[in-house]
Amino acid sequence: MLPEKLNTKKKVIEALKEENILPASAMSPNYKYVCFICEGCYEAHFVDKVEHILCASPTKFFFKCSGENSHGTRKTEGGFINLVSIKYKFLKGHQTQIQWYCETKLFDKAIDSL
Repeated sequence: MLPEKLNTKKKVIEALKEENILPASAMSPNYKYVCFICEGCYEAHFVDKVEHILCASPTKFFFKCSGENSHGTRKTEGGFINLVSIKYKFLKGHQTQIQWYCETKLFDKAIDSL
């Protein structure tokens, strides 16, 4: 299943209301060698190296990407927010799945109106 890019404030608000949102301090993405491919900049990010701004249960993190890839190309001003679910599967280890993503500016506007 491909993650959906949310491109309106209304869609971001609706998606946020479906989550059990927790402060960033509620959980730590302290998983060594676990990464996700950012849908905004198309780069791999290690979850313990990228900023998480909120959490959601069970084991989901809102990760903030700068929006700049390794070639120095900026995909958007302000970056992206990816909602990433992390699950442990026996013999396979931790696996990540992006639920949805949006531009940081849009996410900030949606959070401010909640």
